[in-house]
Amino acid sequence: GIAATVIEKPWTSTFIFGLVPPADINTAARCPGGVAIVETQRSFPNGLVGLLTLGIYTPVDVKITCAGGTASVPGAQTIEVGAAASTMERASAISAAIDRATRTHDAVVVRY
Repeated sequence: GIAATVIEKPWTSTFIFGLVPPADINTAARCPGGVAIVETQRSFPNGLVGLLTLGIYTPVDVKITCAGGTASVPGAQTIEVGAAASTMERASAISAAIDRATRTHDAVVVRY
């Protein structure tokens, strides 16, 4: 089969213990299938930086896997964005998914 496109964004900036989410990441061009699976992880170096900055700068590693329109992850939360959504709306949905994945430690599926 065809390998899925994976977008990795290490050291994605969030601030104040993740309360201020990361800047929008545009995946529309790289995920034409209309679905992205967003996962985050706080590595040891990320956590150390968060500790040293007293939680003001709290980076996370982000992994976005592009998938086909029927992809699902058991137990994952889903954010639905209309097929007619603008590039900006899709990017905002990815940002919201990163925020949710960071808070819940679960993968989040974005469909558009």
